[in-house]
Amino acid sequence: MDTNELQEIIENHKKWLNDGNGREKADLHEADLRGAYLHGANLSRADLRWSDLREADLTGADLSRAALTGAALSRADLSRADLSRADLREADLREADLRGADLSGADLRWSDLREANLSRAALTGADLSGAIGNQFVTFQAGKHYAIFTSGYGHIGCERYTYDEWIKNYREIGWKNDYSDADIERYRKLIEIAVEYLKEIESKEES
Repeated sequence: MDTNELQEIIENHKKWLNDGNGREKADLHEADLRGAYLHGANLSRADLRWSDLREADLTGADLSRAALTGAALSRADLSRADLSRADLREADLREADLRGADLSGADLRWSDLREANLSRAALTGADLSGAIGNQFVTFQAGKHYAIFTSGYGHIGCERYTYDEWIKNYREIGWKNDYSDADIERYRKLIEIAVEYLKEIESKEES
């Protein structure tokens, strides 16, 4: 897609988000956006289904609630991007840079996250059911869904490092009104997840 055409779509979308005012919501589904420079772009609620965003620069972009079903985002720079509540089902995120990205509440079912960098990403409430990738563990043993990856564990609204979970799991559970039985179930799963992920991460560092 031509750079000027893309910028016009983004500007009209920004106005649509602000007040409607006869402007159009960004329709970029199936668009060829390979290598596009979209640093800091506001694409909240935009339609990017099945678009090709391979190697695009989306650093700090607002993609909250955007439709990205089936989008090709391999090797894209999504660091610090807002992807909260985005629809990323079946998205190709291989080798994507998602460091510090907000993926809270995102739908990542059946997405491909192999070799993606999720360091410091916020994953509270994200759904990774069926997602491909060897660097995360998900489970549910009580009322909340858990995701452990890249040094952090997310359970419900709580986010701590692996070691903080191991050390403080009981106090965190009490604070969130978990029963002793639920706390014990989560403890076992936390320990399994952390042991598995630390083994993988240590191999990658060596």
